[in-house]
Amino acid sequence: MQPATKKTKLLDDLGIIGWSSLEIPLLSFLLTGGSILLVGPHGIAKTRLAKRLAEVLGVTFAQYDASKNVWEDIVGFPDPAKLMDASLREDGKFPRIETPNTIWGKELLLVDEINRCTPETQSKWLEVILSQTLMNESTGARWIISAMNPGYAGTFPLDLALVARYTYFIPAPTSKSLTDEEIETILLLNNKDETPALGYWIETQQSVESTEELSSSIRSILSDASLLLGDVDKAFGRSVRNYLIAFTRTILSQTNYETDLRRLRMMQRSILSCLAIGSVVFDTPIEDISTETIAQVAKSIVLLSYPWVVGVDSPTHTQIMTAHAAHHNVLMNVANPSAEILNQTNPTIAIKLLMARVDRSITLERTVMTRLLGHSDGRIIAIAAICATARAGTKLFDVTTLNMIVSKIREACYSTNTLRFESAQTMENIVNTIISVTPTTYYDTLSDWLFLVENHADINAYGELLPRLRERRESIPDKIHGYVEAFLGR
Repeated sequence: MQPATKKTKLLDDLGIIGWSSLEIPLLSFLLTGGSILLVGPHGIAKTRLAKRLAEVLGVTFAQYDASKNVWEDIVGFPDPAKLMDASLREDGKFPRIETPNTIWGKELLLVDEINRCTPETQSKWLEVILSQTLMNESTGARWIISAMNPGYAGTFPLDLALVARYTYFIPAPTSKSLTDEEIETILLLNNKDETPALGYWIETQQSVESTEELSSSIRSILSDASLLLGDVDKAFGRSVRNYLIAFTRTILSQTNYETDLRRLRMMQRSILSCLAIGSVVFDTPIEDISTETIAQVAKSIVLLSYPWVVGVDSPTHTQIMTAHAAHHNVLMNVANPSAEILNQTNPTIAIKLLMARVDRSITLERTVMTRLLGHSDGRIIAIAAICATARAGTKLFDVTTLNMIVSKIREACYSTNTLRFESAQTMENIVNTIISVTPTTYYDTLSDWLFLVENHADINAYGELLPRLRERRESIPDKIHGYVEAFLGR
């Protein structure tokens, strides 16, 4: 995401310092509505963000401590009089006795400490978080911000159904990610919540722009962006959808994590709304938005759209970045060879394609290696390992990875009989030898392996022919590649 320029640092003007990189996604949340989850330790302005947004938008606000609020205080108590007399009821509404803190008619909600809810209470929030309704009755809420402190005592794992209802999972900036200037600005802020008695003694002055000016600026941005959404979809919608389809398929093949269709729609909506907002904020016509900017926006959104910061089942940050790298060129109308590798389900073929890439990255190598080690067929693991080391000097595997390959070959081959015992033993010896490669041992062990797989001979039988194979040592790499080609072609 393009960093906000000084004139567009609306969050700084709200007294939310250090969040400027998240400004466009947060504005897109205000544009489209829904629910987001702020994740981070205490004291980093999560609650302040929600309160200031409600204040600057001039909307009704309710704050709930999810660990303490009684559910009846939130939804109201049944009204006995109206239950008994139908003429007193409002059409289509369940009669309730409301309190100042009930949810009805509150436009922006802060549900704090959401991970301190018991599983039973979490389930009560499901409908509200998803559709801002209760028992199919609209609460009137447009925006819901939840917050959690991960890893604290007294917390519960979040229900996956609840997690799936949030549009963004935002890791709140902490002091270690702030600049010295940002920390100094925070120290200079006048936060009335921290000094409740001070206003009794003196009249305090705010150092930020007036709420009215900020409200006018934010409302103008959101209003203008809403008018651009249709044109943005016409310009970029198809490429964004193609990108998301390819991206989520790679996530599935990498991690076996299936992205649900609601999440796909959320990501599409978020990317397009961020592009519309960016067009307004940076005064850039839609036709002048660069493909690099579109790819950067998409990366920011997919990182915020998976719950890797929440501590539940999710693709990791690295896996998301790898999948994005494989397909971001879809947004730039440029072919990307990494996609072919990452979408390849057969790890042996993936290894072959990887080895053909002279510009392969370490991240790409690690991704392919991880998938190789997760394969259940010992023969596939062994063939891929040999394929990856069939050129002298190739150092694709480190010692740890090679030892894991040896272990996987031993486990898979001997337990499932995917290879005859002697074949498995020889392959194990080969991979062990590759750990400390020298020209002689490298070609000798490849000679052993090549002869074994071509002739299916007993270990004792081919031992007599080994000297003659060693004489043809220089031709072994070609033979190895020839066999691999034949193997893959079957």
